[in-house]
Amino acid sequence: MDLSVKKVKSMEQEEMVKKLEQFASRNRIPFYSCFNKQRKLPNLARRYIAARYVIYDLNQIQEGLYFLFYDSSTGGAHGRSGWGDTFCGLYSEIEGFNANVIIKERLWLDGLSFKKRHFSGKHDIDKRLSILSDSKLSKHDFLSVKKLRHFMDMKTSMPALRVETEVEAWNIIPELDQKTLLSIRVSHWLIDSSKIKWFIENACKYLLDESFKFPK
Repeated sequence: MDLSVKKVKSMEQEEMVKKLEQFASRNRIPFYSCFNKQRKLPNLARRYIAARYVIYDLNQIQEGLYFLFYDSSTGGAHGRSGWGDTFCGLYSEIEGFNANVIIKERLWLDGLSFKKRHFSGKHDIDKRLSILSDSKLSKHDFLSVKKLRHFMDMKTSMPALRVETEVEAWNIIPELDQKTLLSIRVSHWLIDSSKIKWFIENACKYLLDESFKFPK
């Protein structure tokens, strides 16, 4: 990549990070970010040195809940987590579950996947979503018909959404590294405040037992 292009990209990233920091400050959310010397993650693992990130600590909603904005800025990838990607999403540890799962929009290519497709048993869900895993799935709340229909409702407003679980996942957030994680994420950074609020509120409804609403 041309040095001038890299410089422009870096400036754009820094501006996006500043907007995300401002959102956190306005809403009194503790956060870490890559461009803020006072708020950087301590003892960052070497594999994340080049990463661009903003992390919202949402422990005031539920312990162990984080909203992560991540860009590897290297073009590399680290396993199934997609750490060579750019994305943002809500992350938490999941207990009593031991399978790697992807829930996403159903595509005809899913029939060519080596991962086994699982079915909810409801035609409207199985027509629109693919639930893919390389393991036998045990019952869990995030796989319930109620939660899957809520996920489909979210996808009408944000089609690129996907849900993932990952066993012993790499994660830039120290509290979540090497844990089994449940996430709901989208393959770009949300910058607009209203979209961030919408995402967190609706993703909390999916991940948690109780809903959350930002104060007006």
